Amino acid sequence: MYTRNVRKSKGAMVYALCFAIVFSLFGASLASAAEPSDYLIPQNLNATDVKADSVVLNWDPVPGNDSNLGYQVYMKVGESGGWGWKAWSGFSPKLIVGLDEEKTYSFYVTQVPEAGKQSKPSNIVTITTPKADPTELPPAPLTPPQYLRVSSVVGSDVQLSWTPSPNAVGYEIYRGESWFRWIEGGATTSTTINLQDLGLQDGDSVNFRIRAQDSKRLVSAMSNRVTFTVGQLAAPQGLKIVSANQTSVSLGWGPVQGATSYEIYQDGAPIGTSASNRFAATGLTDGQAYNFAVVAKNESWTSEASAPIRAVPGSDYNLVTYYTSWARSETARNYVPADLAAANYTHINYAFLDFCWAGKDTSGDQCQNADLPLQKDYVFDGGIVLGDPSFDLANFSEFEAVKAANPQLNMIATVGGWSWSKNFSLMAATEETRRNFANTAVKVVRMYDFDGLDIDWEYPVSGGADGNVHSPDDPQNFTLLMKTVREALDAAGSEDGKYYLLTIASSQSDSFTVNADFANSTQYLDFVNIMTYDFSGSWEKLAHHNSPVYYDDEHPYKRPRSTVRGGALGHLNSGLPAYKLVLGVPFYGKGWAGCPPQGQYQTCEGMGEGTWESGLYDFYDIENNYVDKNGYTRYWNEKSKVAYVYNPETKLWIGYNDKTTMMYTTSLVKTLNLAGVMSWDSSSDMNNTLSTQLAKDLPYGGNLNAGELLPPTNVSIAGAAMTWEPSVGAAGYEIFRDDVYVGYTTDASYALTGLTPEQTYKFHLLAIRKDGEAITEVSAASQSVTYQAPAEPSDATAPVTELLANGAAVAAWYKAGNISISLTASDNAEGSGVAKTFYRINGGSEAEYSAPFQLSGAASYTVMYYSRDNAGNVEQEKSVTIKVDSIAPATKFSVAPVWATKSGVKYIKGYAWTLKATDNAAGSGVKEIKYRVNGGAWTTYTSPFVPTSASGSVNVEFYSVDNAGNQETVKK
Repeated sequence: MYTRNVRKSKGAMVYALCFAIVFSLFGASLASAAEPSDYLIPQNLNATDVKADSVVLNWDPVPGNDSNLGYQVYMKVGESGGWGWKAWSGFSPKLIVGLDEEKTYSFYVTQVPEAGKQSKPSNIVTITTPKADPTELPPAPLTPPQYLRVSSVVGSDVQLSWTPSPNAVGYEIYRGESWFRWIEGGATTSTTINLQDLGLQDGDSVNFRIRAQDSKRLVSAMSNRVTFTVGQLAAPQGLKIVSANQTSVSLGWGPVQGATSYEIYQDGAPIGTSASNRFAATGLTDGQAYNFAVVAKNESWTSEASAPIRAVPGSDYNLVTYYTSWARSETARNYVPADLAAANYTHINYAFLDFCWAGKDTSGDQCQNADLPLQKDYVFDGGIVLGDPSFDLANFSEFEAVKAANPQLNMIATVGGWSWSKNFSLMAATEETRRNFANTAVKVVRMYDFDGLDIDWEYPVSGGADGNVHSPDDPQNFTLLMKTVREALDAAGSEDGKYYLLTIASSQSDSFTVNADFANSTQYLDFVNIMTYDFSGSWEKLAHHNSPVYYDDEHPYKRPRSTVRGGALGHLNSGLPAYKLVLGVPFYGKGWAGCPPQGQYQTCEGMGEGTWESGLYDFYDIENNYVDKNGYTRYWNEKSKVAYVYNPETKLWIGYNDKTTMMYTTSLVKTLNLAGVMSWDSSSDMNNTLSTQLAKDLPYGGNLNAGELLPPTNVSIAGAAMTWEPSVGAAGYEIFRDDVYVGYTTDASYALTGLTPEQTYKFHLLAIRKDGEAITEVSAASQSVTYQAPAEPSDATAPVTELLANGAAVAAWYKAGNISISLTASDNAEGSGVAKTFYRINGGSEAEYSAPFQLSGAASYTVMYYSRDNAGNVEQEKSVTIKVDSIAPATKFSVAPVWATKSGVKYIKGYAWTLKATDNAAGSGVKEIKYRVNGGAWTTYTSPFVPTSASGSVNVEFYSVDNAGNQETVKK
């Protein structure tokens, strides 16, 4: 979560700030290396108000300088240190904070005349900070006693109790406006008053307050006032649904002054009691309407029942979003409260308020402000202050109309955030500062009409922004802080007849539940908004998803825990009740530049430009400018249920959670039985696409989601096939094995394949509703079914290998040349399968067969071969001889009777021809003899023949072929 409290536009201002960051990394040598000499230089730099930790720098403004570009301040520590960027300022003077006492610092200033440019440096000014003066800050006043309340009423004796004040030596009790009693002892926590001694009778009203006194007889401010009527208790006021899921409803109400316990009624029947003004009704039925009421009690008196409230589990979800103070900036987002789709939300967390430390807020500005009623005097350590008064006051005023038009809305003041969590550890470390934080929280809540407080401490013990203070005592102090704030809000609620909410934002890491002491702290919290996003970011160059709902086993990091589901389960496993967990969703994506195709899981060059900040893209910006537009193609990660876009020309990749992702997110909320969703932040969804989908899937106000797609039922597995009862309206079903997506089917059954024998698996499925190819609804998950894959059947039979030569069974003889040998092995039908096949040639080395190989040459070959199956059965080695014949046979002829010769010509008419062929001794043998007469058809020779010719002239040709295919040259 980010505190983006600097006003900036997407143009020059953003560039100037980015420019400043670049200079902070590369040093001052860049400031003057390549800048034109004609830019005006700031003049007369001087230092005033030098303190142990700060100094004010002043200079003559450069005529015509744009305050959106402003000035860069550079600093050097000591004489030998190097220059580095320190700060940016739109104007002179500039307060520089974060200095160390008794140390020498030098400064110079440059002008930013245009984006990406700087002037030459101003003159240099050098200061030495003094030693810190512990008496410089005014001493904190004595803390008033906390949460004065009636703890017992027995007869006429009324016991008042409170949480004691640090450094107190005793307490003054006031009746009405008059001093009533002195109580000795700073650790005292109660006093008993006899009403009869005061002459009070039934029907008489009385009120008390208390204040602490220290050893110097200085007194604290007054505690809250306790008012009650003797013999009576007022009916509880402000009964509200704090959170709810499908089986529970958590209730809260304003504490009744004089009450020591409460009885809770469900549909007119008592279901439980509570010592506090909170109660969770559990074991309820999803979709059934219930009426709840509360009766206040003490040992002697009983109130009338409160006004009833109707609740419907599964239809009273919390839809929380953050509205940021800077969203209204006219030069940037220009998003005001009236632009909010308020009907899509139940809670608005207003971000951010800050708190004071050593007289200054986290940004280093003085907390005391004459224009702000709660800050007109010195603000002591821990005192809550406005984060950006110029925006805050306008926003507070405009939210009045938004709340009036949307009575379901709870406005929550949020303190801290990423940028303003530096001093939480210091503030939480002492009771005095915890009290001041809590007491000023009550003042802020009342003055600006908030419904509670949200604490965003990022983070206790470790993590967060650079420079944050941490302590190993943070866990216990976190719990003490929550307890203190809870008491302060309840004390205010007892006076106002209202229930004030207390929530936190939590990290998605499992370590947060330990560092925030969930085992003890969450009893004081109404719900926890888990920030299940930022699983990726600028600290790495791998383009992967900001908020994957489920695990993708193809992710290179192989971290099943790093998902929305994993974060939620981590919180639930810590013991946090499911009705107190609100699941965080991002209304922004993250983008990387310089990515190889298709971007996802690729190593890129760095972060993309972003909508307002580097690497961060508001969803409305993605929706308007990137999804299947401007050369970008949308893709879908089926396993993680998140979307991404990529452009092969720009090489920009953006991963984001879209409308479909919201459906899977709300499905997960229902599957884990959580209390709702929280989004960061509302201005990033200006088209209201995401918030509208969330409000549709997670209704509030007891409005049932008619026609909701229900999960499949009666899921079972038999014979390696999973079957189920179909869901009405479902187009298909998604199958998950061990919570990883493995397939989709439109049937009501699914074959389980690819399982390891004897391993146990867990299967569940989601029903999917579609409009064409577009998903329109995702059900909650079905019940999970476990299944143990059967053991491998016993296999005692070796595989069988077949050898083919030139694609056929081995022949007796082959002609010399390339002979292609292939081996094919098969196992028995129920066997374990062929593992490997081996061969060797002419008794040579054994080789593993992978593809057909060639035999060449004129020699004969002996090929030995066999196979082995996965059970270890080995085939008996086989042998085949490939006989090769490279010499053609020779054919001779004879005639009978003998040749006759006349005038040099041989005459053969009427003479019989005999042909005889012989092969080489080791050859394959003569296969056939061919002959033809006078160029006629070739004829197979079988017996002597007498050639004839019409002309009387005879020309005989002949040759032989052996069994290997060698052919003799034709003879004449």
